[in-house]
Amino acid sequence: MCYGFATKHTVGGDHYIELHPELLGGINAALFQTNFLEGVPDRIHAGTLLGYDYHFNAFATACLMGFSGRLKVDYALVNAWGLGDTNLWKQGDHEGRNAQDYKTAGLMRYNYVGCNNPKFEYDPENSRFYFSELHTPEVNGQAWISAGDNGSGVSPAIEDNTQEGGNIVYKINKRINPYTYTPDMKPYEYDMDVDYPYGHLASSGINRKISKPNRNIEAWSVFDSISGIFISDFGYDESEWDNGLWGILGFSYNQFNKTLTSTNNRNSRIVNDNINDLNIPTTNSDIVSTDTRDYIVNQFGAVYFTTQLPSSSTLLHKDFLPAITQNTDSIRLVAQNIPRKMLRPYYCIRSDIIDSPHYIGGDTSNNELPVVAICDKQYSGGDFYFSSDEDFVFTITKEKTITNITTSIHDPNQSFSQVNNDSAVIYKIESEVVNQTDLAQQILQKLKK
Repeated sequence: MCYGFATKHTVGGDHYIELHPELLGGINAALFQTNFLEGVPDRIHAGTLLGYDYHFNAFATACLMGFSGRLKVDYALVNAWGLGDTNLWKQGDHEGRNAQDYKTAGLMRYNYVGCNNPKFEYDPENSRFYFSELHTPEVNGQAWISAGDNGSGVSPAIEDNTQEGGNIVYKINKRINPYTYTPDMKPYEYDMDVDYPYGHLASSGINRKISKPNRNIEAWSVFDSISGIFISDFGYDESEWDNGLWGILGFSYNQFNKTLTSTNNRNSRIVNDNINDLNIPTTNSDIVSTDTRDYIVNQFGAVYFTTQLPSSSTLLHKDFLPAITQNTDSIRLVAQNIPRKMLRPYYCIRSDIIDSPHYIGGDTSNNELPVVAICDKQYSGGDFYFSSDEDFVFTITKEKTITNITTSIHDPNQSFSQVNNDSAVIYKIESEVVNQTDLAQQILQKLKK
């Protein structure tokens, strides 16, 4: 509980390991006394061994356990969850308890995970599809657990940030609010008192409370996501990709199927350098270079919009890291290619009105097919495609009796097209007629015979 170490403590010639929880703000006193809330022993007894405990829920066991952040009571020890308006503590008595027992906190075990607003959309300006918001982003949130408490005697009032609390942001040097408690963030250190002179060279200072960074968070780390989802399988291998949904929509196979490496895995940030070379696609916030002008803040959080480099400062002889909150949007996983809007650009019209086929095509591109026309989908109107004039001409060189005509409509690969009974094929059959201008002479010749 103090970063893994301790000191040697000697009593009467015997040596002991002495832990120093005061380095982390102390240890829970209830571990060493009877649990007065439930009346059962709950203490660490003398002689208890310290070491690796193989029980699943033991401290430091190499297991991940979800935690909802709900303690039996809120951090101010005022409100007991799940009991309506009944408080845990009696007014003015912090060692008593209400007559009503409570065990609801142990049942409040769940949190939302995944992404709350995943998007798959089309960008008409760039003519491409894209994924975005595959993560649940950070939001402004509230500054303190007592936000909105503006009652009598509260000074200064804690601002209620509800109107802007849902703005999507990313945070640098994030301040941790104990409303969603987690042991990993102990000790919860919130602010420090600083005397500031009011006016130039004032002799006396005015007390200010300055937010204090949490020591468990690495300096200048970016927090932009609470949870999210990954797409691990798109349903097609590389051989079928171009003919599948994602290939038709413009996504390339290599965008989402690069080799898994130490720098290309689930923990890698998605940036412009690797956005088209992902192993398992997801999203995070889009951090752009122009954001850096908003990183120049003073200890009160005011932005100066200068061209200086962001830096820590010294406050009360300690390194002070400013809390930075920056509005942002989700990065987009944009298709590399434009979508194919027309997969079958023309229809092939087959007919048995001709005796010998002249069209060569099919799967092998070497079959003679009875195609009499190509409908090239020149334009559409309503629910119909229309073709331009055809140049195909077939000449009948011998006598032919036509009693019926069989017609079929095919896609370019010669499979049957999906059309309904409203489709039509109109045939134009021409017969050459020679005009006779010397009818009288022909009649006389016949009479002579």
